[in-house]
Amino acid sequence: MADITIVTVNWHSTVWIRRLLENLSRKSSGRNSLRLLILDNANGADSDLTDFDSTNLPCSIQTTDCRGLTGSKAHAFALNIAMDMIQTDFALIVDPDVHIFAPRWDSFCIESLKKWNAWAMGAPYPRWKVG
Repeated sequence: MADITIVTVNWHSTVWIRRLLENLSRKSSGRNSLRLLILDNANGADSDLTDFDSTNLPCSIQTTDCRGLTGSKAHAFALNIAMDMIQTDFALIVDPDVHIFAPRWDSFCIESLKKWNAWAMGAPYPRWKVG
């Protein structure tokens, strides 16, 4: 069994985070311990996040002052903060609007990392979005 921190960045996207968490929990193998770390780029202004129910998973919400940054730069700023907060051997960094289709995603990722002696894996940016 491994501990996995699910990291996501909120910008008035609590409804999507709820769906993401339900999806990740449902599609996990159930063999690994999941926890959630939300970086709140709305800096407390998303009232829906105040009442967030993490469906019995350990959850930490960190309000983030993006220092005037917006868009992708603010998102990256929050993820940089998250890197220092992760205390598990494994982390899944995912946008709130992602949907996982594969069952056992957690075991697949951990087994793949071990098989290839890798420390990171990711989805490539689609060619149709590049240039």
